[in-house]
Order: sequence, then C-alpha cells, then structure tokens
Amino acid sequence: MYEESLKLRRRLLARDPERTEWHDDLAVTLGRKAIIAETSEDLPRALALLREALSEVEPLAARPAAAVRWKDCAAFYRKQIARLDAALAAARH
Repeated sequence: MYEESLKLRRRLLARDPERTEWHDDLAVTLGRKAIIAETSEDLPRALALLREALSEVEPLAARPAAAVRWKDCAAFYRKQIARLDAALAAARH
C-alpha cells in the first residue's frame, strides 16, 4: 500500500518539485513506513526512512516563512532519528 503511494508522490514531485504539500505528503508516508519497519524490529530500515522523511521537510522548515507544522515535523523526525540511533548503538554493545 505505501510503496504505491511513495511511487506516486515521487512521480508528482519529479513533475513539480516546488509543491511543498507534496514534499510534506511524501514525508508523512515515509514516516508511516518507518513506524511499520520499527514495529517489525527492522531498526536500520526505520532509521533510513526517518532520515529520508527529514530530508523532505527540513528544506521546508528552513524557509523564512515556514509553517510551524514543518518545523514541528522536522523536530519530530530529528528526535525519532536520535532515539533509533541510540537503540542501534545499544544493540551493538
């Protein structure tokens, strides 16, 4: 289900990369896939998906007139990435 959504969103962004709502939608879909990966105990995959989601919203959050939502999303993804990084580091020891 999410794979088809990701393909569509990426195709739309290829057509018009300036559509901020499409970047936001892509980030949300990636975040949902990260949740699934984490619950399946695939932490490296979850981490990769969260980093990709962050890469979609960080440029939006950095804009001078950025919506609070994008800043909040970027902060959320950073927090989740740090949490998973710590979990992976602990698992290695």
